[in-house]
Amino acid sequence: MATSPVSTSRPSAFLTLRDRLSRLFFIDACKLLGPEAKSLIQQGANKWDFDLTEHVRLQKALLMCRMVADSTFLVNKEAPGFSTKLAHLEELFDRIFEEDERKVVLFSEWTTMLDLIEPMLKKRNLGYVRLDGSVPQKQRPALVHQFQTNPDCKLFLTTNAGSTGLNLQAANTVINVDPP
Repeated sequence: MATSPVSTSRPSAFLTLRDRLSRLFFIDACKLLGPEAKSLIQQGANKWDFDLTEHVRLQKALLMCRMVADSTFLVNKEAPGFSTKLAHLEELFDRIFEEDERKVVLFSEWTTMLDLIEPMLKKRNLGYVRLDGSVPQKQRPALVHQFQTNPDCKLFLTTNAGSTGLNLQAANTVINVDPP
């Protein structure tokens, strides 16, 4: 499956960002799928007219693909989960946080994935804040302020719940953990 580094309705946006992109990592999520999920996806690719049950089954299979692309733990809840993405993130963290001025915003759709990432940050003694759907609206500005003003707060860890209306211009790096 081909993926694009930038999803936008304005082609000029990629041209603007292209010089800023330093490295992209693409990980094939389908290598870890079981035969049933692969079969459902293949059937869906060959059929355009779905009844509601088939549509729901295909959506669930595709959701499992997206989740297993992050970590098998998201799907089966069995530790330790297998995740080449987490291994790549560890390498990436080691490289990018060598730079003192580095500030990162890291997005994931799933709080469980953020739970898997947090120990890597603690292991490296990286200062960070976390904003997900469980954080009350009144506490969110304080987390953003801490990220913006505290030089020891290197990473803003968030789900999509934190992506609306936040000013995170203090960041010079964005990591979107999940496939689009």
